[in-house]
Parts: sequence; C-alpha cells; structure tokens
Amino acid sequence: MRLFYAFKKLLFLIPVLLIWHSCKHEPIDIEGFDPNDQNPTDTTVTDTTDSDCDPDTVYFENHILPIFIANCLGSGCHNAQDAQEGVILDNYDDVMKEVDPGDPNGSKLYELITENDVDDLYDRMPPSNLPRLLPEEIDKVRTWIDQGALNNSCDAGSVDCDTSNVTYSNDIASILQNKGCVGCHNGGNASNGNVDLRSYASVKAVAEDNDRLFGAINHEPGFEPMPQNQSKLDDCIINTIKAWINQGLQE
Repeated sequence: MRLFYAFKKLLFLIPVLLIWHSCKHEPIDIEGFDPNDQNPTDTTVTDTTDSDCDPDTVYFENHILPIFIANCLGSGCHNAQDAQEGVILDNYDDVMKEVDPGDPNGSKLYELITENDVDDLYDRMPPSNLPRLLPEEIDKVRTWIDQGALNNSCDAGSVDCDTSNVTYSNDIASILQNKGCVGCHNGGNASNGNVDLRSYASVKAVAEDNDRLFGAINHEPGFEPMPQNQSKLDDCIINTIKAWINQGLQE
C-alpha cells in the first residue's frame, strides 16, 4: 500500500517539475550588465541639444551684426554718433540702406568690404589703415545677402560656461575683439573714456582700476554701461571676465 501511495505522489510531481523547468530562463547575457548591481546605469541615449540654428543659414543677429560691431563702430566710423559717410552699421534698418537683398555684387556694403583700392582711405571698409575683414567674415556677409538679407536670429542653445583657468590670451582677448570693444577702445582718448583695450597690459590696467572693466560690462551703478548703446553681454561672458579678474588676471 505504501508503495502505491509513493508512486501516486510521484505521478503528481512529474507535471509540476516539467512546468517549472519550462519556465526557467537562462541568465540574460547583456554586455556591461552586472546582476549584482542594484542601481544599474541607464544607457538610454538622449539628445539634449537645444538649438534652432540651421547650420546652412547665416543669421543677422548671430553672425552679421557682431562682425560690424567688432570692426566698423569705432570712433569716427559707422556708429550712430559719427556716421562716417552717412553710413550707420549698428542696427538692421540702417545696414539695409547699403544692401540689395539677394544681390551681393549690387550691394554697396559688399562692394566696400571687398574693395581692393588702398589709395583712398575711405574707399573700402574698414579703411585701409585698419585690418580687413577676415575671408570667412566676408563670406558670411555675402551668404547672408544671397539668402535675402533677413533680419533673423536663432537660439544657439545652452552651452556649458567653463570659467576655470581663464586667461587673457585664450579667452578675454577674443571676447573683447568679437564684441566690438577693441573697435571703440583702440587708443586712450577722451572720446572713448581714455580706455585702451588693445593689449594685455592695457586691459589689465582697466580691470585693476577700481573694478572699472567689470562695473561697465555688468552695468553697475556709477559706471558707463558697456558695450555702449548695446544690450548687456550675456551671463557667460560676464562670468568669464569676472573669473579672469578673480583668478589673478592671468595673461
């Protein structure tokens, strides 16, 4: 009798064992997977780019206006106060007086920046006593006009602002040049507040003069806001200059 009941129990267990075996899975073999890791790394790739800038488009606010600010708005040049030859290049509407949209070769502006005659001081822009626009800058102006000379801009997206180990040669000089500061402050005289931003020594001197440099770009009370008649520089640039000052004004 006992043998009969043992055999009956065995018949009951056989289906259970078969079901358990069929449901058992082999270990998952995934490269980099650690079964003992209670907090595995999420390997999902996420595109965090936040930009609406078309790489094939030249934008007035992003590309063209900075060229004119850096090269054409110095004392006695094409700023609103001096308006050399009646030309003003610090805003879209005045720039368009010198441009024929879609026709670079028919645009007075493009003719001036590509003029090769160095005999007449004001027959080309910038004048023959100043450096010419870079080839890539001239190309941007031509492409912008070709594309219709639109009053356009784009959001380049957020970019990490690295303010570690800031130096004049690697960071500050290009900021002052690209933002048009050197175009105005290219020699100490009364018309530009006796500020010269052409060299490390002169920029360092302004920065050390009672926070004159930072106070101006940060639009602090008691300082002439800079750039003159322009929007305040973006936070990353201001923080970079402040970091340069705090880090000892390294060359």
